[in-house]
Amino acid sequence: MDPLTAPDHDSALSRALLAVAQSPDDARKAAVYVALLEAVLLAPLDPASTSEKAVLLVERTANGHELPAFSSRQAFQTWGAVPTQLAVRAPELFQAALLQGIDRVQLDPAGPVKVTLGSWEVRRIAAGAVPAPHGSPDRDRRSALGLPDPPLPTSFVDQITARVSALEEITSAAVFEADPVRGRRHLVIGLRAGAPLDEPLIEAIADGLAAPDGALVNYLRLTDDPSFAELEAQATVYRS
Repeated sequence: MDPLTAPDHDSALSRALLAVAQSPDDARKAAVYVALLEAVLLAPLDPASTSEKAVLLVERTANGHELPAFSSRQAFQTWGAVPTQLAVRAPELFQAALLQGIDRVQLDPAGPVKVTLGSWEVRRIAAGAVPAPHGSPDRDRRSALGLPDPPLPTSFVDQITARVSALEEITSAAVFEADPVRGRRHLVIGLRAGAPLDEPLIEAIADGLAAPDGALVNYLRLTDDPSFAELEAQATVYRS
């Protein structure tokens, strides 16, 4: 992550957060998401950080682990839990959090406006896309589908690459991360094909596939639906 100039209290994101606190309608929620795509956030650093390596501070909460992040220097100073921080663009920061297994972000936990971003929102913003503004963290946690996290093992990548390349019916495949099922990692392999996916085609990929971490693996057909197009460009994609 490249360090940037720390944001001040009059940033576009700070103004959007104040507006949504006054009236949390869909338009103002969407304005917060749009602002986050360009925003610079302050990420507090763990005391274990060194001059060579910045370690993000992660907090344990009743809902699991969250990354605290701040819209301005003033918001960070009000919180005051640790003295050091790093200024970084929100999508890049969220990507780093996802790689550490963190998919919830608490914006400005000491105010003036506190906002919790759920898994769906964090993953969409990390991918450079605007989330649907009518969700909630609880709903988002159930329906997230985003970039693979943590990175997929090379052996798994090689298996899928070889199998997709051997099938003329499939032009590409993308691996997405879905929310865990009963604590089990859940991967979705999206396939672009000239016809609907049938059982023999899926079996040609699935048979003997060694999923990482004992993950549950499901399959879906990729279409030109915008919800896929926004994610596919950022996902792990294999082309035949």
